[in-house]
Amino acid sequence: MVAGGTCFRADAENDAMLRDMRDRIESLSAAQRRVLFALADGRLNKQIAGELDITEATVKAHLSAIFRKLGVLNRTQAILAVRDMLGA
Repeated sequence: MVAGGTCFRADAENDAMLRDMRDRIESLSAAQRRVLFALADGRLNKQIAGELDITEATVKAHLSAIFRKLGVLNRTQAILAVRDMLGA
């Protein structure tokens, strides 16, 4: 407790957040999931494009859709949002 507030979320709240994020990840297309997992491995757009045999513009389009569906604004937030799902 800090100044009368709770520092950590209750287990039930964490479970609900994990379920919500799992649902959001499941809403991604297969291609978007591949891009997300490559992103979580720390790859750059150019590397992702090369590995998935797509253009960098396509990677950027997938990332925009991923950010929107996950409710995040950037790469770092996307990785943080899914880290529990990825076993990090």
